[in-house]
This record gives sequence, structure tokens and C-alpha cells, in this order.
Amino acid sequence: MNNEKFILYFNESKSLALNLSLKTGVKAFPLEILNYSFGEFTVQLPEVPAHGDVYFVIQNNGTPADLLVRVLMTIDALENTKPRRVNLIIPYLPFSRQDRKKADNRAVASRVLADLFNTGYVSNLYTFDLHNAVITDYFKMPVYNLTMLDTFVNYFQQLALEDVVIVAPDYGRFNAAKYVANAFKGASFVLINKFRDEKNQVHVSSIEGDTKDKTALIIEDIIDTGNTLVSAVNALKEQGVKAIYVAATHGVFSANALKRIESLGIKKVIVTNTIPHDIVDPLVEVLPIEDHLISIIKD
Repeated sequence: MNNEKFILYFNESKSLALNLSLKTGVKAFPLEILNYSFGEFTVQLPEVPAHGDVYFVIQNNGTPADLLVRVLMTIDALENTKPRRVNLIIPYLPFSRQDRKKADNRAVASRVLADLFNTGYVSNLYTFDLHNAVITDYFKMPVYNLTMLDTFVNYFQQLALEDVVIVAPDYGRFNAAKYVANAFKGASFVLINKFRDEKNQVHVSSIEGDTKDKTALIIEDIIDTGNTLVSAVNALKEQGVKAIYVAATHGVFSANALKRIESLGIKKVIVTNTIPHDIVDPLVEVLPIEDHLISIIKD
């Protein structure tokens, strides 16, 4: 056991934190929430080693504002232990999709998040497949944007699929999908061009590339409402694909997204455990992210 390193976690991150503890031999400590009147609370540290390397495992269960306050309180409490480093492991970074100014005067939430972390004692931040990596510029500490793309390639290569075409469901996923296409032996590549109407509904305007009689692998960073995925699947079907698989790092599945996706006739939806959920559905397979984090904690 390395006594100079330790893992911290809230309850929603328990499974991931304990798996990392088991695989690295680094002890994990749960954080305690003390509730007060009128909705107020604080975070209490357990008895942790002083002057240590902290690996704070943080997962979003759909209440990002509450989570953010808890994280900031924990960082404040950690200063009492005079840690050598505070490493935040946030597989799905809250507010990261709000990455630029809008014409209607909305806040740039990812920059606000960065400003809050920049004022605390944070050494490194580790996350996965950011929607737009430009937000790393908002942070003063190093931000490591890990990726599951190679894991997806290995998973699908083992299925021995034929006539594979890798699909970027919009231009935002062009580089990621192109990377997968280059790494996937014998695969071709297509790009779906889309637009949103005044009601924020997604529409496909064109597909660049051949999909007829192909097995399509759609490469996404996140499945939230499922709107982009539904429009992409329907467009691919119209172009004559014979089968469709989907890989997305973050499986949010807001509202009735999973039910909508189940009705599309997709072969398999691959997501990861960046977000803690207990999905029991033969359509969905959850790949672990732990192997990408073990070397970070062991180093």
C-alpha cells in the first residue's frame, strides 16, 4: 500500500473509485456530507495522510451544480492536509458542452467552471473525450483529455464486421471519426452534414460518402437526448446501410432517449462508465475506463 497516495470519492463515484483502489493498491476514502438547515451542507474529510498525492474521483449523476459545490468544498478542506498534489479525475466534465458565447448573452459555463477550479489548489485535471477541447485553454492547471477511441477500435475489430464505414454524425466529430477510420483496418469514412431549425430540431442535409450495403459505426462523444443520433440513423437507413452500431464515450440518456434509440433497430450501443448508471438493456454495452486511469495513479 502506498501511504503517500490516496483516492477520495463521493457516493456516486464509489464503484469507480473502489475499482481503481483495488487495481492500483492505493487506499480509497469516502467523503462525508454534513447537512444543515435550509438546504445548506458541508463536506468533511476523513483521516487522510498529510502531504500526500490526492486522486479525487468525481462523477456526475445529473446534479452538476450540487456536485460542483461539493468538489469546491473538498478542495478547500484538503488545504488543511497540505497535499503535495491534488489531481481531479472527472471522466465526464460538467458544463463542458457550454464552450462558447451565444448571441443571446448566455454565460460560457465551461469558462466559469474553469475559473472556480483555478482559484483552488488543483494540480491536474483528467477527463475523457471533451465535446470541444478548446475549453482546456480556460484552465490554469494541465488538463488531460483522455480518449476511448482506441478502445472502441479494438472492440469493433474483434467483431470481425465486413464492409465497415465509420460515420461522423456531424462536423464536430469529424476528427474523432476520421481517427477511428484510419485505425480501423479496411474501413471507409462518411460525414453527415446537419443543421438545427428554429425549434432546435436536428435535420440532416447531406451525407458525404458511400453507405449503401455497408455496416455503419457511428462515433459520438455523448448520447444525451438522442436527437442527433436519431437523425443520423434515419438518414443512414435511407442511404441503404445494412447494419448500424454506435459508440459514445458518455452515455447520458436524458429523459426517454434510450427508449427512442431502442426503436431504431441499431445492433449495439457502446458507452463507458464515465457516467455512473445501472443500465440493464441488451442493446447497451458499457466498457470500463479504469485501465486508462491506472497508470495515472501508479505513476
